[in-house]
Amino acid sequence: MRWVALGAACAVLAVACGGGGTDSGFDVRISTTVPGQGVTTSALPGSSDATGTTIVGDTTTVPPVTSVDGQVLSPTTIPRATTTTELDASISQRHTEAKALAADVVTKLLTYSPEMDHEAVVAQVVGGSFRISKLIEETPSLYLEGASSTGEVLFGQLGGMRPTSTSVMVVATQVAEFGGLTEVYTRTVDVRLLYRSGAWRFDFVFDDGGSPVERPSSLFPEAADVVDDDRILMADSARWDIYRGSISPTLLSLMSEISARAPFEVTVLSSGHPFFVYATNRQSLHTRGRAVDIFSVGGVPVSADHDTNSDIYALVEWIYDHPNVRSVGSPWDLDGPGGRSFTDEVHLDHIHIGLLDEVDNAP
Repeated sequence: MRWVALGAACAVLAVACGGGGTDSGFDVRISTTVPGQGVTTSALPGSSDATGTTIVGDTTTVPPVTSVDGQVLSPTTIPRATTTTELDASISQRHTEAKALAADVVTKLLTYSPEMDHEAVVAQVVGGSFRISKLIEETPSLYLEGASSTGEVLFGQLGGMRPTSTSVMVVATQVAEFGGLTEVYTRTVDVRLLYRSGAWRFDFVFDDGGSPVERPSSLFPEAADVVDDDRILMADSARWDIYRGSISPTLLSLMSEISARAPFEVTVLSSGHPFFVYATNRQSLHTRGRAVDIFSVGGVPVSADHDTNSDIYALVEWIYDHPNVRSVGSPWDLDGPGGRSFTDEVHLDHIHIGLLDEVDNAP
């Protein structure tokens, strides 16, 4: 772990900053979003059930099953005709409540004093010895022994949605102080929730965003171009994926092409994303190192601009036409059912980009 002088550390939610060294950065803020798509890190109203699990909301409407990951088996060329997905108020409220609960869980897991052990930290989220032990096993990277840590949520994105369960990918910053030194990390955490008796309840943490990885002494050109590009902001979890060599060079090259058109912010590459396409047994393109999710373009959150005359829409069209792209998920469906573009309730706040396998002979 690399520690820096406390005076040099950036203030959370005050300036753009990043963890893991001078080559990392992330816009430390909560993106402005349209109603039903936002996440708040302020105190959340709620209660606890008999096991100590936090409960948020009292919505009773169950939405239809529509979540997909955009993994079309074969590209199809269909005449372009844009359609969009609009959420009714009850579904939008469910999304808001799920993201709020997941944000609250991650904030608690990243916020603790030097005197607290890991058990005391997770006991802020769950009760009962079995659930406490399980959550400790699920979050090894979030607890730094002897440190004073503060967590703040930057963004929440659905990783999948079903009538009785969901995945929320929470991008959060962790400011940890130890012996007068401070380290700042940003990570993407996959939080799973269950919907019971009209409310979301915490279930488990699927992925805590991984452990820090030092930048290799040499990176292949596509990787160096992305991590050194100040127009591409990403969580350290994504940066560590690149340092591990687990991201396709073709995807990294595409990311550089996109940044030449507009600066953007990444929710997730691989770490912190569901391993399988949610509620299926098909491995996600993300965990194969072949997909990226973008939640903001040119400083504008995708969720806040669904206008077909927008720069974000123009970028989605450009991505769709790229020869290496297999699937594009966004607020718009450019080519109708069965095509390479799609929209659904999960993809209204970001752009999902998946690669064709053929471009670099992926297994």
